[in-house]
Amino acid sequence: MKVYPESSLNHICTPTPLSLRNYNLSLMDELAPNVNVPTIFYYSATNQDSTDNVTLRYKHLKSSLSKILTSFHPFAGRFCRDSHLVDCSDQGAVYVEAEVDICLDDLVRQRMNVKAELLNELLPYPV
Repeated sequence: MKVYPESSLNHICTPTPLSLRNYNLSLMDELAPNVNVPTIFYYSATNQDSTDNVTLRYKHLKSSLSKILTSFHPFAGRFCRDSHLVDCSDQGAVYVEAEVDICLDDLVRQRMNVKAELLNELLPYPV
């Protein structure tokens, strides 16, 4: 399987108010181990989808992410380890699109038989 990833920084569409720029972590957040849960969202395209439809769908997803980050501004921020807070300066969230040279429907149908190494190729960094 060959993966052709393309990543970009998706910025928030409306600036975070100055009063919400620093998001203080709770005691539970500070005590909890640092865990990153990678998620792959899979949208199958039909044979009838044209390149224009797929491109429009990608633009819609990126636009939706920008809009929702306004409500969840810490997700567009960066964690400041020294001060134990999230700097919500609207840096943005990473958005990754990838094309593969196989039919992902076949991969999804395998469910439990899929090797983790294969899925790692779909992520921006290995887990």
